[in-house]
Amino acid sequence: DPDPADQGSLTYQWDFTNDGTWDATSVTASHTYGTSGIFTAKVRVAD
Repeated sequence: DPDPADQGSLTYQWDFTNDGTWDATSVTASHTYGTSGIFTAKVRVAD
């Protein structure tokens, strides 16, 4: 867990479709897949 004092300087990148393109850049993000199944999602957090 990040230190609360550091959270303001963190950046977030989410790739829900595993295509190498960042789909969202907020602290929290959501995505709805069009079909059922198992999916790989990536999140990158940097300071």
